[in-house]
Amino acid sequence: MPRYALKIEYDGAPFAGWQRQADQPSVQAAIESALAKLEPGPHTIAAAGRTDSGVHATGQVAHCDLTRDWEPFRLTEALNFHLKPAPVAIVACTQVADDWHARFTATERRYLFKLAARRAPLVLDAGRMWCVKNPLDAAAMQAGADHLLGRHDFTTFRAALCQADSPVRTLDELRIEEIASPNGQLLHIHVRARSFLHNQVRSFVGTLERVGCGAWKPDDVRAALAARDRRACGPVCPPYGLYLADVSYPDQPFSEPSDPPPAPCNRDCNVSGTNVASASVFRLSQQAAVTSTWHVEGRTKGDCTVPRAIVQVLPSHCQMTRTPLSTIATDNAASSSFGASTFRATMLEKSVSSASRTTGAAIATRVVAIHRTCPSIWHGTGTCGPTRLAAIPDA
Repeated sequence: MPRYALKIEYDGAPFAGWQRQADQPSVQAAIESALAKLEPGPHTIAAAGRTDSGVHATGQVAHCDLTRDWEPFRLTEALNFHLKPAPVAIVACTQVADDWHARFTATERRYLFKLAARRAPLVLDAGRMWCVKNPLDAAAMQAGADHLLGRHDFTTFRAALCQADSPVRTLDELRIEEIASPNGQLLHIHVRARSFLHNQVRSFVGTLERVGCGAWKPDDVRAALAARDRRACGPVCPPYGLYLADVSYPDQPFSEPSDPPPAPCNRDCNVSGTNVASASVFRLSQQAAVTSTWHVEGRTKGDCTVPRAIVQVLPSHCQMTRTPLSTIATDNAASSSFGASTFRATMLEKSVSSASRTTGAAIATRVVAIHRTCPSIWHGTGTCGPTRLAAIPDA
């Protein structure tokens, strides 16, 4: 059974946490339900971190086992379709080894906490960060945070019902960052470690907020840590400012935040372009005659919309010297969201020329970008572009 790693983003507000529960909605249950619509279940997925109720994620990682060999892009699209309208999205997907585990293979987890200090209530960021009314001394908070760095017994900063075998953890980073904000003070608190105890990050933030507002001194944090007593902890902050931001692995499964790893390209491709009005749209030179797809984006004059063209290079026709850009078919429905037609045409050698119009739809008067992708992995997986066109005059 092929195993897939999923990078997940979600709004934790409507969920009782990550973990599946019998009578309350959870992120895990939402994803397993979507998987069941693709392949008969039951499905059980494992995650890198079991976030609490109300905690968000921009970089949660989970894995699932499926019977069908899915192309990662199509699996991502199918899951996102079936996840609607839940505020959960699969932002990346890749196939991994059968023994790869989202939780046990992880070497590091990073959390971000967003904290605002202002008198006015939050409007646009309500439910996305914790808002306190008093100004905060970020330097004092950092001084208190520094006492927590390293390997310690964090009994003071873990929930009474924490199920971890040991309270000893190594904290690699606890950094207070001031973010420029036009409407009050904004702090980002970055926390990094291999693993965390239950409520550990929220206990840190609630305690450091007391330092920032002047109720505690930085050295009080050291005393609280040394007490190894939950009663010595400051207040636990609310969950809605907390984000599971990233998870690290010995071999990162996702090369980019939102895209699968690019496929290798063994071809040298040179692109140049000029104004379409001069009849020469672009020239392509390839090291070898291979089937390839070029995706051209252009802009028309005035208020016209952006048409799109797809030019396919066919190896069997590469002996010919020149051919016009002739429309084989148009598909208005496929590009309705762009207000233009999709053109499929054939380029038979190194140069393509074009008239300014074809089949009632204007060709772009200014080519702005060109993307080549391998046909077998369409929609950006394994992309070799984009390549900006050189020396394109304004239309």
